[in-house]
Amino acid sequence: MTAFFEHPSILFLALAVVPAALIFYLRFRKLRSTLMPLVSRADTAAIKPLSRILRIRSAFFALSWILLACAAAIPRWGNELVAIRQEGSSVVFLVDISRSMTVSDVAPSRLGFASGYALMLADRLENTRCGVVLVKGNAVLSIPLTSDHRALADLFSALSPAMLSAPGSALSRGISVALEAFPSNSSASRTIILLSDGEETSGSLDEAGRDLRDAGVQLIAVGIGTREGKDLNAFPSLDEPRIVTTVLRDDLLKKAVRLALHGSLYVNGTEAGSAQRVLSAILPAAGTEQKLVYSSKPVYRYSFFLFAALFCFCCGSLAGGIAWKKK
Repeated sequence: MTAFFEHPSILFLALAVVPAALIFYLRFRKLRSTLMPLVSRADTAAIKPLSRILRIRSAFFALSWILLACAAAIPRWGNELVAIRQEGSSVVFLVDISRSMTVSDVAPSRLGFASGYALMLADRLENTRCGVVLVKGNAVLSIPLTSDHRALADLFSALSPAMLSAPGSALSRGISVALEAFPSNSSASRTIILLSDGEETSGSLDEAGRDLRDAGVQLIAVGIGTREGKDLNAFPSLDEPRIVTTVLRDDLLKKAVRLALHGSLYVNGTEAGSAQRVLSAILPAAGTEQKLVYSSKPVYRYSFFLFAALFCFCCGSLAGGIAWKKK
């Protein structure tokens, strides 16, 4: 129900037709039993079609009320692309600090590589407001959007899995927090730079990609790690270690990028020139020039229900006019 109506609780108003129909039926039945002994046989024959038309009229009025309640609940289904003109740029770095990022299949480690990579990008985004979200089993906005890049440099140089206590990796939760970091009334283009090995223990990157598409936000996923991967002790505090092989899940990152649209991009962080590709995807909107993007918005259908309610009301009124004319 909530997928089709913005305020589904208003639909309960439609149930008012049930007691209204019952009251009408009882009053009509009582009136008919009172009048029938007082009229002639000819008048009795004329009352039958009148009763039928009154029932039709009541049905039209009841349907009109139901449609009006549906319109008040603001029905919506389907999507349409809406053009949005953006000026300037804002970037949120989403850094994965889960334990899988501590392995050293890239030097000095995945997390250390991601830290240097993010710092290099931030240094070249001088006129861009940037923020940082850290994600592990949970996600937090560590630095809101700011022009003070020194705060970003201090945080990037101190990244550690110990910054968040929740175990696991919930990249989709991190994307949700990053989305909330952007001001709703800003005209700047919005970009999330995800630095991660793509391993996720909870949530759904696919669903997060669709959320980014609907919000008109660009996703740049930077894969950190190798496909061969490296062994990791999943439970280091236990007496019996559990060794697992953690690899770069670039397939999941690429799929999220495809779903996000809006010029979204995947790069392997270890490839030469990958940082320049990331900057090229962001910087064209960082100056005074404008950028036109398309955002997917739901289509509201309340006007259809309002028109149908008016039509049913007119039909009920017309049926009543015919009834009195015949009488």
